[in-house]
Amino acid sequence: MSSAKVAILVVTASFIADKACATFVALKSGAWKPQCELAKELRKLPGLSKGKVHSEFTAYEALERVKLRMLIFATKNPADTDAVLLRALAEAAEAKQEAIRNAAATVVQKGLKATAYAAEMAGAITSAIQTLKAANDGTNYCLNKNSKTGNGNTDVDSEGCSTLDLTAEIAPEQIDGNVIDTDGFKTHAGLTGPAAKGQTDKYGFFAAAQGAQSATAGVQIGAGGAKISLGLGLIEAEASNTPSRKDLLNFKTSAIGQHHLVRHSTHTITCPLLIIYNPHEQHQI
Repeated sequence: MSSAKVAILVVTASFIADKACATFVALKSGAWKPQCELAKELRKLPGLSKGKVHSEFTAYEALERVKLRMLIFATKNPADTDAVLLRALAEAAEAKQEAIRNAAATVVQKGLKATAYAAEMAGAITSAIQTLKAANDGTNYCLNKNSKTGNGNTDVDSEGCSTLDLTAEIAPEQIDGNVIDTDGFKTHAGLTGPAAKGQTDKYGFFAAAQGAQSATAGVQIGAGGAKISLGLGLIEAEASNTPSRKDLLNFKTSAIGQHHLVRHSTHTITCPLLIIYNPHEQHQI
């Protein structure tokens, strides 16, 4: 056998061995499940916004009823010693109603903006996880169930990345402070290297193309800044088989805020509504 043929066989065998032994990695449960938890909490924003607006209208109507009762009594009983006091209280109720009217536009605007940003981020997360879930044949999968083992596909919906039920009631539900607080997204410590990698030999999604992307199957990763970016950058792979997760624990740290503008904006806009509003709050009348 000529030396040229031997060289070709060696190179071919080496290539096959590299492909067979590739340590393609899934995404460990600790890397993707917190994403779904965040999506679940962000999806509460429409209910919170609705509840806030409803509470304002309810307070306005309650003030109107109280005001009318006081004015009716004062009108029917002008000589009563309480008539003057009731008229004064009716004027105070009117002033409170005026304050609610003036604030209504701001309340609605903030609610709509918070809902829009939260929906965009929750949708991006859900779409990313559903994409990884779909590429599953029962034997090979991308999402681990328990840390770095098992098929996590059956946990996707229960963790918060289910598709939306268009018939579901939008009810006010308080945000879980263990997931989102005034500093940031509390389940999103940064994960890199082995800490983000899941089970090996299960999924090649995060593996780079073995050559030029124009002529080689796969995704270009690492060359010229090319990378995989899912869920508005919450899940990334800047090198082959090295998925990572961004550190979003504290947006008050300037370095974090500058590099994660979309996530920072979402937190900044939604935080006042989700932290301050309590579904059970009542205006003092």
